[in-house]
Amino acid sequence: LLKKLRVFDDDGPILIGFTATPFRTAGIHLQSVFQCIPYHQRLDTMIRRGYLAAIRAYRIPSDTDLSGVRLDKDGDYDSTQLGNIVNTPERNALILGAYTHKGENQACIVFCANVQHAEDIAALFSRNGIPAAAIHSRGLRSEERTRRIEAFKHGQIKILTNFNVLTEGFDAPATKLVVLARPTTSGVALAQM
Repeated sequence: LLKKLRVFDDDGPILIGFTATPFRTAGIHLQSVFQCIPYHQRLDTMIRRGYLAAIRAYRIPSDTDLSGVRLDKDGDYDSTQLGNIVNTPERNALILGAYTHKGENQACIVFCANVQHAEDIAALFSRNGIPAAAIHSRGLRSEERTRRIEAFKHGQIKILTNFNVLTEGFDAPATKLVVLARPTTSGVALAQM
């Protein structure tokens, strides 16, 4: 099979890649990494066939104006500026209210605009009696991130907020709800979240 797919190389190891999101930001395409892509399915096809969870989306409107937020090098919102605009007590209260109304005490991952946003939303949930923790890579030791993720996977933490950590390769089957508290212009980021 590998010879037929032309990925067999007598001079070195064989590299086979698997991904749920075969598109990347910053102009990097998988064709530049692999000789061929023998099989690909669209996300909607994978959902229809039962390989991925069906999505039920709810939009919670806010008065947040994103028109002045500049774009980063990848064409998405600048995280510092976005965080300053979306991380407000009023908007964060909308997120808490949406969870208490729709979440039914389910395991939930919240994607945030920046580190401070992740910390603030986790603190808001905790103050309201819902066990929550933030995951990020700035000033949070790897061991502590692992401990928080394990507590989430075992149901001790209901809300796991994060900034740019749980977007690729994260698996927590008990997750029942995802909150996109971070607006994005990127189809890649949206699919990964």
